[in-house]
Amino acid sequence: LQTIDSKWELASADNAATGHNFKLGICVAAAAENAATVILLWGKVNAAAVFPALTVGAPVFMGTVAGDVQVAAPTGTTDIVRIMGYGNTADELFFCPENDWIKLV
Repeated sequence: LQTIDSKWELASADNAATGHNFKLGICVAAAAENAATVILLWGKVNAAAVFPALTVGAPVFMGTVAGDVQVAAPTGTTDIVRIMGYGNTADELFFCPENDWIKLV
């Protein structure tokens, strides 16, 4: 949730300016820009068509592509490492973003 305009924007681990350190949610109803949508702040979401295959019990990280999640921690210089949740199944994410994050150097 961007503090400048109070809009939900795509966060990215590859760009420190895109909300990695703000309140995070995950969109559960696709919508056009500036349209009403549904944002999950904490809980389970099943998105087999858009998630990579998750590992049960393993962390899921903020993706280096804006709006994505990934199963391996980012490793690039200046990437942000922030856990977004954990795999409940290969297709189900328990979305519970950590408040802590690190910036790689």
